[in-house]
Amino acid sequence: VLEDFPSVQMPFDWLVQLVPPLKTRLFSIASSPSLHPNQVHLTVAVVSWSTPLKRKRHGLCSSWLAGLNP
Repeated sequence: VLEDFPSVQMPFDWLVQLVPPLKTRLFSIASSPSLHPNQVHLTVAVVSWSTPLKRKRHGLCSSWLAGLNP
């Protein structure tokens, strides 16, 4: 949001107080302990959307997971 409105000057400690902590996200476990006893497989959809000002945004965790080398 602050990138969308560069004229806003906010001290960092104010920003930290205003921004809520990251919410817990749920993921589907798509693995079978009988087929893969020492592995966990996740099914995750990459989240992306556009802001009201048409800026492209991506989900924090889903984008990070998608960028990992399997």
